[in-house]
Amino acid sequence: MLITLLLCALPAPPALAVAAPSFQSPATHSAGALGQSLARLADQDRRLSFTPRTASLARKAVELNRRGAEAVPAPGVIADLCEALFARGAGGDVMARADLVDRATDPGATPVALSSILALGALGPNLGGAQAQLEAWAKDSDPSRRAHALLALYLARPELGKALADELALRDPFAALLAVHVHPAPLPENPAARRWYGLRLGAARRFGLVDGRPWSEILITRLAADPAFLEELILQELPSVPVPAVADHLLALLLEDPTPTRIRAGVRMMPVALEALVASGHWTPRGSDGWRELVRSILEGYQGDSMGECLAQAVQQPGSRGLALAAMVRRDATYLAPLEAALASNDTGLLLDVMYGAGVTDLARVIPALRKLEEHADLEVRAEALVVRSRLGDGDAHQIIRDLLLAVSGGREDPLVDSLMDSLERHRGGFLVLDLCEVLSAELPFGAPGRLLTLAALRLGGRRAATGDLLEESQLAPSGAAGEVLALEALGQLPDRAELVHLLTRFPSEILGSTDMVLAGACVRAGRSEVDPLISAALWSGSIHLSLLAAALAREQAGEVSLLLWAMEPPMEASSEDLRRVGYCLGQLGGMVALEEISRRLGSSVGTDRPLLQGALLGAMGARTH
Repeated sequence: MLITLLLCALPAPPALAVAAPSFQSPATHSAGALGQSLARLADQDRRLSFTPRTASLARKAVELNRRGAEAVPAPGVIADLCEALFARGAGGDVMARADLVDRATDPGATPVALSSILALGALGPNLGGAQAQLEAWAKDSDPSRRAHALLALYLARPELGKALADELALRDPFAALLAVHVHPAPLPENPAARRWYGLRLGAARRFGLVDGRPWSEILITRLAADPAFLEELILQELPSVPVPAVADHLLALLLEDPTPTRIRAGVRMMPVALEALVASGHWTPRGSDGWRELVRSILEGYQGDSMGECLAQAVQQPGSRGLALAAMVRRDATYLAPLEAALASNDTGLLLDVMYGAGVTDLARVIPALRKLEEHADLEVRAEALVVRSRLGDGDAHQIIRDLLLAVSGGREDPLVDSLMDSLERHRGGFLVLDLCEVLSAELPFGAPGRLLTLAALRLGGRRAATGDLLEESQLAPSGAAGEVLALEALGQLPDRAELVHLLTRFPSEILGSTDMVLAGACVRAGRSEVDPLISAALWSGSIHLSLLAAALAREQAGEVSLLLWAMEPPMEASSEDLRRVGYCLGQLGGMVALEEISRRLGSSVGTDRPLLQGALLGAMGARTH
């Protein structure tokens, strides 16, 4: 979709020079991709193909995108519709001809109209009666419509298109270029040609093949090659410490390098052990970023009562002092004066930290100080103060937020709204914030800024009955809408069949990071095979710690038998060392029972030619020492 958004969102001006992004950079369509040469675009285009299944997939997407374009006519939604329409043509869907002609006759050179014209060209031999319409548009007074129609005719019926281009060559520069064009040379420079290449790429990624493979398969392969992504997924989805070995290896990761991902997992799965390590001085986070992540994880996990020593040390660190102050006030009143001083500070970062901490710890005594920030020059500070006041029970703040979002939904612009959305997302877990979201979800119209966010917050807060429109809002939300990723996270909590289908159509996304992490996590919890390559890649990675944690997750989600099957069918490139390491993990988790089962399946006792069994024996022996 993002490709077409770049190429098609605006009626193409004569000098527009944009191109589809590189296959080498599928996730981020940066400004550097916009200046690609037509030769490069043509080279990429040769790697695209479409199948009979393309048409049926695109047909369903057109209907969904059509409703989205009518409800929320945002550039991203329009771009999705353009790609789906083009894919119907590229997939040879003759039933699409009448619809494409109707859309192409829309007044003005709109992205949908121009994309529909090119989709007719993509029909090729199936163009049928639409040929006469393309011939008429090729002589249109509008230069953009004329260029798109001439190109479509040339690509669908090369001889006829070339003859018409030759006829128009004296009065149309693009026609003159097409008249002398020879395949397989790149198409002549023109916004219509760039739109063609962009639509082809976007449609192939969503509905066809790239290098003979589904684009989702290519993206999964790339995710599987990202060790940081794999580790975060495994640690995020491992629900508990099923055996002591898991705690041992998580602790080893923390001691090796206390990354934010590892700190979050440590606070969630072994808070008491982490508290003891910090209290004894045997382990502390690295630098201010590490301390900040530790405190945030404690606050978000509501572990303040069990991790007091961590907070006491964090409040002495400049980078995490603001976050920890409110939690310390609840433990020791002597911290009240420093907290009040921080709320009167001109340091924006400190102010935001203190307010966040006060909101999460329900420190209602700060409300009077927060009211003084209502006219603060910084929009983030103003928004955070309002939302924290609402979270702490200030009815005036509740009303201000409600009135502002209702006014924005009615067309009024307000510079505070983006910051307000961010703050609402941060504080979505507050009971009174959920009350506010319930009111807003009922009053905001479909597609209004903030409605998707409020519905997602309600679902995550356990108020499922109030989120009936969440799926449809998520399906039709424009890319980048407030709460977009949060909505996917919410839908991933015990999804019904329709919700799961929606999540699967989005995974993997081209926006790596939080979106793919949320989608992959939902697939793991639903037991979907789409994420098996990721868990398998983590299992067979070079790290003993990640291998064991991945094995623990696979065992929790799929069972002992499935884990054994994975071990029995290693990747072709797996070495004896890899087999021994994975065998060790199975022995650690399953003990002697796992060892005996591996021996039975291999039909062998321990021997030098059975590294999987050797590792399982070592692991089982180690497990007996716990």
